[in-house]
Amino acid sequence: MSRSKGEPDYDFGPYEDEYRGFEIRDDETGRGPLNLVLALGVLLIFTGVVWNTYRQGVRPTEGGLPVIASDDAPYKRSPDKSGGVEVAGQDKAYYDSMDGLGDPALQRTAARNPIDIRRTDPVLAGGPSQGTQPVEEESLPPIVYGEAETPAESPSEPLQIASMQPIPEPAQPEIVDIEDPASSVLPTSSRFAASGQFQVQLAALRSREAAQNAWSGFQRTAPDLFYGANLDVQRADLGAKGVFYRLRIGSFANREAAKGFCADVKATGKDCMVVAKANG
Repeated sequence: MSRSKGEPDYDFGPYEDEYRGFEIRDDETGRGPLNLVLALGVLLIFTGVVWNTYRQGVRPTEGGLPVIASDDAPYKRSPDKSGGVEVAGQDKAYYDSMDGLGDPALQRTAARNPIDIRRTDPVLAGGPSQGTQPVEEESLPPIVYGEAETPAESPSEPLQIASMQPIPEPAQPEIVDIEDPASSVLPTSSRFAASGQFQVQLAALRSREAAQNAWSGFQRTAPDLFYGANLDVQRADLGAKGVFYRLRIGSFANREAAKGFCADVKATGKDCMVVAKANG
């Protein structure tokens, strides 16, 4: 290819290998001190760990085995204010007198004359005691062999034996019939009339059983007053108030007789009212 005069000289030939690329090298001059500092730090840490382990593992041998001593302060002590229930008489001195420690003279004597428990008794040790003397054996009288003495002759008169008096038999108890006190107290005549038209109402209860129990109580408190009375328990439905069982007794011939009986009932502390006998 021809070039004209005056044009620059361009090389249009193929690139050589030295122009195809280049390597960028790292600047390692700044990393040297940093790596040195890190290495020294790791070495110091490792040295400290080894030294601490060695110091804890090695123990001094001058003092021998370690001594575990308790604290000088008391473990338990009585509180200044115990609280709770105070028992009277705890500060009395007769507890000491019962134990034999209340007398100060006894306490001083016991402290001044201690008992030596190591002292041994010579008698128990095997030696003879000073106060004991050998006991001389008492000589027995000699035994004389001869004829035995004949017993005195028995008297010729027979012995008189006192006659025994027979023991009298106890008298048989007399059987007496005991009268029933209830039958002796109850009156012989009754103030009630079977065909009367009036009754006395004593109470109004919620159940028939309660009425029966109340009637038994009336009879126990005043048996002479209710002797001969006929019990009449009537059921009454009062709607919103409920069902009641009226305890009535009778009958009475007229209203005056019923009023007189009711007055006697009120005298015993009970209440009552005179009512007309219901038909049916």
